[in-house]
Amino acid sequence: MTKDNTLHPSIALEAAVKPEIGNTIISIAFSSRFKNNANCNLLKCLDSIVKTTTKKERERLEVLIKMDLDDTSIPDEIIKTFTVIHKGKYFLLHRNYKGIHTRIFIYSRGEGRSDLHNALSYLGTMVSYESAVIMNIADDFIFTKSGWVTNTLNLYDISLKKNKGMLIIGPCSENFTPLSYTENKLGKHKKTQDELMPIGKWCDFNYVTHNELDEIINGQKTVLWTNLNQYIGEYCPIFSTKLFNIISGQFWMANIDTYFTILGAVLALKHNIKITSRIENFYIREQEIQSTKELARQHKPVPWDSGSLDYNFNTVFNYSKVRNCKSFFNLLLQQALNIKLNLKND
Repeated sequence: MTKDNTLHPSIALEAAVKPEIGNTIISIAFSSRFKNNANCNLLKCLDSIVKTTTKKERERLEVLIKMDLDDTSIPDEIIKTFTVIHKGKYFLLHRNYKGIHTRIFIYSRGEGRSDLHNALSYLGTMVSYESAVIMNIADDFIFTKSGWVTNTLNLYDISLKKNKGMLIIGPCSENFTPLSYTENKLGKHKKTQDELMPIGKWCDFNYVTHNELDEIINGQKTVLWTNLNQYIGEYCPIFSTKLFNIISGQFWMANIDTYFTILGAVLALKHNIKITSRIENFYIREQEIQSTKELARQHKPVPWDSGSLDYNFNTVFNYSKVRNCKSFFNLLLQQALNIKLNLKND
């Protein structure tokens, strides 16, 4: 015990990290912030998980949430109902939330949104030992249909036979709209969700040309201005814990949905390894989003070393010129090669 009668962090983490679960589970991991965040709807999000699952399905779930130390707007409903395992500059809270083992990690905000990938990297190391799949939502996600737990774990079981447990699940939003701002520019038409990624089939990213992918990787085009962007949509990245381990839990950019879209495309188009699939739609996002036309007016194709913000780039608050695009793609290509070698030698 520490001086303030809380468990030492290492003991606390060991005590809180493992729920009493015997089967493989889904780990739902994300960041949440209440202060100055009009779109935060954490409790509604958690309740929607409960409403769309059975008791047995909830026994195969865990929730891990990263919150900010400077978030003074966290409601009492959370602070008073969760058990504090450790407190100080690092807080660990946990509770069985309506049948779901839930942990909240509160520490420095860091760079805010630009640090989302680092927060997920940390949460990924804290998943339970039985974790088979990690689901990265946001606190404005609402689960709308039942069956998603079973569908996700069934697809994971299929991936064990097909890809040795390597799995990415693509967009499953009921509000899916392909993020294509390029129709007029490229003369292309938006594809439907089923055309892009049919349910239960392995996606070959066949609407993206090899040349387009090379142009993205070489910095000649941004993702935003290619057909790869159509595959993103309103996306909650879902991926196997085994894949997380093989990429060493590193996503290299805050736009994690874009990261997994590019990784899936590189594997399919450059290595003929198809690990991306889709299940039935089961969520929406409740947030204020600008119209596609408005976004199209704001975004213009830019050289990869410019100061403009773009999906290809990692951004840091107040530093408009920070870019790691070339390193990002080199690292991602190496990760894809590591996945290929693991599939070959596993």
